[in-house]
Amino acid sequence: PSTVGSSLNETLKTIPELQVDSSCLRKHQSTVVEEMLPCTVESVDDDLFKKPTQLEMEIFLKSHPLLPKMNLSTPFNFQKTFFRSDGVQRMWLTYNSNSKQLFCFLCLTFSNESNSFTTGMSSWKYVYQRINEHEESKIHNHCVESYLLFTQKRDINSLLFSVQKDKRKEEVKKNREVFKRIIDCVIFIGKRGLSYRGNKFEAAYSLNSSHDHGNFLELLLFLCNYDSVIKDHLDTVTQKSIKANKAGSKGRGNSLTFISKTTVDYVISAICTLIKKSISADVNKAEMYSVMLDTTQDIAAKDQCAIVIRYVDNHSVYERLISLVNCTDTTGQGMCQLLKNVLISNDINVKNCVANATDGAANMQGEYNGFNAWLNETAPNQVHVWCYSHVLNLVMSDASKSPLPAAKLFTLVNSLAIFFKESYKRMEYFTKRCTSNRRLQLIGETRWWGKEIALNRIFGKINDPTKGMYIEVILALSDVINSDNSKPDIKVKADHMRTSLLKYSTILTA
Repeated sequence: PSTVGSSLNETLKTIPELQVDSSCLRKHQSTVVEEMLPCTVESVDDDLFKKPTQLEMEIFLKSHPLLPKMNLSTPFNFQKTFFRSDGVQRMWLTYNSNSKQLFCFLCLTFSNESNSFTTGMSSWKYVYQRINEHEESKIHNHCVESYLLFTQKRDINSLLFSVQKDKRKEEVKKNREVFKRIIDCVIFIGKRGLSYRGNKFEAAYSLNSSHDHGNFLELLLFLCNYDSVIKDHLDTVTQKSIKANKAGSKGRGNSLTFISKTTVDYVISAICTLIKKSISADVNKAEMYSVMLDTTQDIAAKDQCAIVIRYVDNHSVYERLISLVNCTDTTGQGMCQLLKNVLISNDINVKNCVANATDGAANMQGEYNGFNAWLNETAPNQVHVWCYSHVLNLVMSDASKSPLPAAKLFTLVNSLAIFFKESYKRMEYFTKRCTSNRRLQLIGETRWWGKEIALNRIFGKINDPTKGMYIEVILALSDVINSDNSKPDIKVKADHMRTSLLKYSTILTA
């Protein structure tokens, strides 16, 4: 409630619903005032007739009005004092039976001006006239209005700024609708396995151009053709960004755009957290699981460790990637600590691990200081399984390297693939001879089936050698040798490989 004064009166007059007089209190007695039934007392606490603080107002108003008992001797007529001539009770009038004074508890609460009804009316000459005069006074009417505002839990600030509050609610609602679409776009791009950002032209002021803005922004621009919510938002953001850019401002400043890389990172992080929580809930429900982990270097020469959890749920086997984390310690103890940190951070009990599958590296299956030995200390019931794919790969790789003819054959096959791929001119000779759009296969060091594919590309399969490109490769090498544009060392290299391919021992070994 605001302080009663002339400025308040002028303010309230601008609000039609609050242009009331003393009769307003009577009109509202069926709704507001009747909830505050008067009580009759013989003696009261004098503190109930002192101006309350703002914290005490609610209790103070509930304690009034106080009326004398009908059989109590009073210096005034009860009926004429507490009831109007039309029979309506004066709900604002209260009586202190100790000091024998009449008070207006509304003025006592909301008015800062002193009058006989705030200090206590004790002069009984013309008392009924004084009561009528006070009831019709401006100060009393102001207090009635303040009382009605208070009972409706509304103050002057809420009335004056209700428009701004409604506008803010609409803005919040609109922002939520925009953000829902942003989240859906992030989820869509993630499901398709696409990159979010482009190399440049990601600033909001550049969205009106025809440049490539990356998958995320391009998807939003596409939605603008069919969604008015996202279109209005992007138009507003773009115009603000253009204006700020012309003024020399860098970045988005304090503008809320929802399309910055920071917002996208927050959304991705939140989705990642939800996915991990879902996986950990399924793993804990299964009560046992096994882990598979391995490391590999990325293009930044950092060792990345992939941790996969395998568990059974509803008679089905599931494998879930739970983390891809940078590994700085590849010792057995370091790998074990890395695994435990990931499991604990995802609320998965390490002791429920029943098996681990790794490659055959010494740091993994070392008897005393390997990963498996350290994991046994935390989960003694788990067993180590040497990954059979790694075992088979090692066997096949070593078997293809041991006989000298086999080593020569695979070296020749790999050299042919490199020879044509390292020059676009030589690749043109190859594509002219080979019309099936197939290419020669490079042989990787860690995938044994790469040797089988590379061999079949040239020589075909045993039961169907016609699918091989043996003839096409020989003709392409002959074109390189006979070309006037080829350098002498290239011709020598091509002639050596053609001679090796034409040898009976090479065909027989293949």
